Amino acid sequence: MKKRNKIRFSLISASTVLGVFLAQGQAQAGERTVKAYTTDREKGGVITAKISWTPDGHGAYNGKIQGKYEDRQEDGYCVQGFKTGGRNRIPLGTTACPKGQSIEFDDAFNHVAKAALEICRVNNKTHQLANCSGWR
Repeated sequence: MKKRNKIRFSLISASTVLGVFLAQGQAQAGERTVKAYTTDREKGGVITAKISWTPDGHGAYNGKIQGKYEDRQEDGYCVQGFKTGGRNRIPLGTTACPKGQSIEFDDAFNHVAKAALEICRVNNKTHQLANCSGWR
């Protein structure tokens, strides 16, 4: 191998190692605040929370979710907050209703790629979800 090619190969290898090192260094502890509303016209439900996390050493995160959700409207619907659980929604507590009732929560998550919350309206009679905020 020519000297010039050896130098070029060494520079490429060094930049690859540095890139991997920097990418791994980005996994660090943090926190964020989330506020989301149901998507109905009157925004009948609201969820506010603080999500804090630390890397678990295996490419995912552990942490806490603390906050509350509130029913803001008398419309025959309750509201309920959820956290991510892979492909499932995991309730953060019971439904909140009537208007003005709020539910506080203090929950944890383990080994997740991303912690996120969602709020949905819940039909009082059929218990079907509607107007979910989408994951935040």
